[in-house]
Amino acid sequence: MDILTLIQDEIKEYDQNILLSMTPIPSDNRFNYRRCKNVMEIMVPINGKPTVLAVGFPEFFPKELPKFFDRSNQFNRIPHKEPDGFLCFSNTESMLIDERYPGAVLLSCLEKVIELIEKGLSGANNDEYLVEFEAYWSRQTQTKITYASINTENTQVRELDLWRIPVKSSFALIATETHADATTIVKALFGVSLKEAEKYRCMYLPLKSGTNKTPPKYFSNWDLADMKASLLSNLDPLNKKRFHQIAALKRKSPNTYDYVIGGLPIPNNNWALFGMEIYNPRASLYTNRKNRKIASIILHPFVQAPPEYKTTPLVIKRWNQDYLLNRTGGQSSLKAKHVVVVGVGAIGSEIANGLSKSGVGKLTLIDDDTYTLDNIYRHYLGGKFVFYESEQLGLRNPEKVAAMQVDQTSKYPFTKVEIYAEKFRSVFDQGSIDWKTVDLVICAIGKPNDEMHINQLLHGLPNPPATIYTWVEPLGIGGHALVTLNDNKRGCYQCLFKPDSTDQISNRASFSQPFQDFSRSITGCGSFFTPYSFLDASKTANLALEAGIKVLLGIEKGSPLLSWKGDSSAFEQLGYQLSSRYSFSVEKLHELRYHYIDDDCPICRERGE
Repeated sequence: MDILTLIQDEIKEYDQNILLSMTPIPSDNRFNYRRCKNVMEIMVPINGKPTVLAVGFPEFFPKELPKFFDRSNQFNRIPHKEPDGFLCFSNTESMLIDERYPGAVLLSCLEKVIELIEKGLSGANNDEYLVEFEAYWSRQTQTKITYASINTENTQVRELDLWRIPVKSSFALIATETHADATTIVKALFGVSLKEAEKYRCMYLPLKSGTNKTPPKYFSNWDLADMKASLLSNLDPLNKKRFHQIAALKRKSPNTYDYVIGGLPIPNNNWALFGMEIYNPRASLYTNRKNRKIASIILHPFVQAPPEYKTTPLVIKRWNQDYLLNRTGGQSSLKAKHVVVVGVGAIGSEIANGLSKSGVGKLTLIDDDTYTLDNIYRHYLGGKFVFYESEQLGLRNPEKVAAMQVDQTSKYPFTKVEIYAEKFRSVFDQGSIDWKTVDLVICAIGKPNDEMHINQLLHGLPNPPATIYTWVEPLGIGGHALVTLNDNKRGCYQCLFKPDSTDQISNRASFSQPFQDFSRSITGCGSFFTPYSFLDASKTANLALEAGIKVLLGIEKGSPLLSWKGDSSAFEQLGYQLSSRYSFSVEKLHELRYHYIDDDCPICRERGE
């Protein structure tokens, strides 16, 4: 049975009053319906009046939603109606489709289409022109893309830096705030150099709150007069004055291009960005009475329109950090945070990368180790940075922190990465870091004696930053993250090593019985390692990352001991013994997350509750 017959038979069984009739359209008339395999004309009530629409069924309907059309343009221009009559009624990602009932899928979609049309006819959803302004703007003809980093929270009229950069046989347009150090960021994000670019005048005009501007019709471009009127008439008085102060400045310039970007406030405290390129072919040079070619004095085209010009709509693609973070679930508030990561091995490298991805503004990486082939299947960097070429020594292994710095600054250029290829104690003793500027330390070296020493040093600071110690257990049995020095709370790394009844010390957080040797060697003394996989390292890094971000955001107020438990079968098969703590349930581990605190700890007992 074909899909149309199946739909018609199913709908006959429903008690419904929105689909009044259905008539299949012959196959030779289907080319205007966005490649839908089957199309029907349907009669539906719009504001109580029977109205004809067309509905197309894609090849994989009902896995894909039907498409609805007003081919006769009976509703004229309403929000979400495109030039071919297509009615964009839903974000398909938000709809759950029950493929068993294609007729019900059709009716459910049709209800949304009718609501969309009726709201459009009454003007009830005209504010969606604002929400969709950028989409409408992009449908003008012969548009150009401009990649712009604009701080839309700054609502002052101002000049931007805009570069026209040659890329093969074409050009790229990249704009940013004038104070921004864009060279490195542009190179990292776009792979182009500003050294080869020409900079042009670009004005940013943020419109006043409450501006209600209808976008241009599809394929109908604004001209210079439209752009000027739409922008200047919607500036607040201070911005209008500022515009005229800047625009009236005379520029001696051979540039033949001017650029304007408008900011339109839209619902939910967002901004629509749209722009225009104004090409003045006679701006470069002119000949004076002595037949000498000299640079023109160019006023802004909104002040004095050139006698000859061509305008091109600019579609703005954002690349400012706030937008990119919000678009991908990052935290803009982390831009001002400074985190020190001690140890960038299998766990620490994942943590550093996660902090950059989260939007942390500055990372300081401390590790005196080099990056070698032995690391590639557990370390975040893999095989890319194992060697570099030395003029005198041939192939050499880089320092881990140096390799991480290159990787992170190339991937996340908004994060500043500072490195120290030294032991923590050396960095601390030399006073290389201003600890008052540090918001969080994450220690991921996995060496208890060294970490106890770091714990002692940090507790000796007048106002130490919150510190997290994280480590992984062997053979997949678990991993841990201990939050300390958070909001001046008690509890520290030393507390984990409270002496037992025999006056021996061991890590009381461990899932393994103390005093077992898990180290392995493949080729002798120089190749000892603790057996754990990249999955174990990643789980532990994520545990520490989540705790760290909660500390930075002020969500985590205490100093808990956090643990994840893995499968113990490989561990036990090799004859190793588990600790009693491994037997605790996840709920029990959470309940006891503060029980590690030693009331008699010589390091933290003088601190708060």
